[in-house]
Amino acid sequence: MILRDDDIYLTKSPRYDIIYYDFDKFKKAHKLLKGHKHYLAIIASEIDTYPELTEYILANKKDFGFGIHGWEHSDYHRIPNIEEELKRAKDKIEETFDTDVKWFFPPWNRWGEKTEQACINLGIKLDNNYTQFPDIKKADTLCFHYWNDKEVNALAKWLQS
Repeated sequence: MILRDDDIYLTKSPRYDIIYYDFDKFKKAHKLLKGHKHYLAIIASEIDTYPELTEYILANKKDFGFGIHGWEHSDYHRIPNIEEELKRAKDKIEETFDTDVKWFFPPWNRWGEKTEQACINLGIKLDNNYTQFPDIKKADTLCFHYWNDKEVNALAKWLQS
């Protein structure tokens, strides 16, 4: 099972009036997950917004896998330039963190045939089968949001079981 830490660097939801970024909660979730490799689903356009988060991720890089959650938090089923957007995000993440990006985690789990083809062309895997805390079901990926106390607490409980 893949552990997916969702919406890394997302400042504000395009759908809701919620501020997501909370560095202390990110560190709390990371501490819970020490010893469990998990993937960061990164919003690449906002990487430069939080240098302290980038420095922290670089200092703890061995604990993370890196995935694209988009150049922006967009519906990758509807945008016309999917491959261009994913390549731009992939390049930014790989350059910033000196790593290979292996996954695309589509926002809201929305994707289509063009998304699949773009991922194949870029040599990345499309994760399209996930479940989200607190409703744990059989899935390939367990998705959580570090900024949500309910999900971080459910994650802690799940890790103890």
